[in-house]
Amino acid sequence: MVFRERHFVFLSLFICVFVSVFLYLLRIPLCQIVIPIVFFIGLILGLTLYDYTFLEKESTSYYYAGKKALEYGYNPVAQDGRIYDPEKYTLTQLFNKFPNNRHKIPLQNSAGFMFTTYWHGKKSNKVEFYVYENSTLYYYKFYFSDSDTYDYVKYKQMNKNPKNKIFVPLEKISK
Repeated sequence: MVFRERHFVFLSLFICVFVSVFLYLLRIPLCQIVIPIVFFIGLILGLTLYDYTFLEKESTSYYYAGKKALEYGYNPVAQDGRIYDPEKYTLTQLFNKFPNNRHKIPLQNSAGFMFTTYWHGKKSNKVEFYVYENSTLYYYKFYFSDSDTYDYVKYKQMNKNPKNKIFVPLEKISK
């Protein structure tokens, strides 16, 4: 079984609850005061570890977004002219390879990378390939399967402009 994000979240919450219940069962007055503190510190540490473990490491969606870009005839090369191996970079590092021509809403009749951002747009934890035409946003989202045996990309449609998204149009491949 592959250790996925959902397993990590469950494990960190389980540890916080377990330690809190253990301290409660000790019936020591000082422990009764410490329980909420331990729980919230554990929760904050769990979320921080989650950020460093998964959000900063998972760049598989960049691989699939680049593959879809090539299928549609768009060049997934970064703006410095280089092609980057998604296994050697975090998504935030890859996001920073596209510093120019970023938009909060997609340009009409454009296609490219749609980065999902956090930390006020400074970090990225996901990227999808998008096509925006006739005022409708189409994108291809990467999913982990529940059985852990295969992963897949699914076509989706969105009519509203999503929040926490940065759109970077790509150039068509010249023939």
